[in-house]
Amino acid sequence: MHTLRDNSNFALKVECCGQVPTSLSAKAKEFHKQSKSIAEGDLIWVVFDRDEHDHVKRELDSLKAMEISVGYSNPCFELWLLYHFRDHHAPDDRNKVKKLLSEVCEGYCEKKLVLLDASEMNANLDEARARAKSGVEARASEGSELGAPSSTVYELFDSLGQ
Repeated sequence: MHTLRDNSNFALKVECCGQVPTSLSAKAKEFHKQSKSIAEGDLIWVVFDRDEHDHVKRELDSLKAMEISVGYSNPCFELWLLYHFRDHHAPDDRNKVKKLLSEVCEGYCEKKLVLLDASEMNANLDEARARAKSGVEARASEGSELGAPSSTVYELFDSLGQ
């Protein structure tokens, strides 16, 4: 667990769980219920992707009902990373999206678990945000809210004022 601070008016606490959406959802709900430090204006975020997980819609709905925010990517989190380099509207599976990311991002290699340079990604954050928002809006207009491809991870950055 990490707490990051800068000269802004917020603290960011990050807990990496690497679990399926149902486990992440349960952990966030438990934290929400037990936390005595949640003050007016504090936010709880859960970030996960579709992959082939079961019960994603149920978890999204239950988190929303508890006012827990979700950064969700369909089919995979790598879509959000791909948006930093190019637009993408094809309903590809996660393997195809990861392949496309490896073609445009020299540092990405899922098998080697190479972490990407955040400063490089930050340079294209506005473009990624616009592409992600466009994808979410396009899927909604098609009647497939949060269908593939879509990512709401940009909303996390928006909530931080980035």
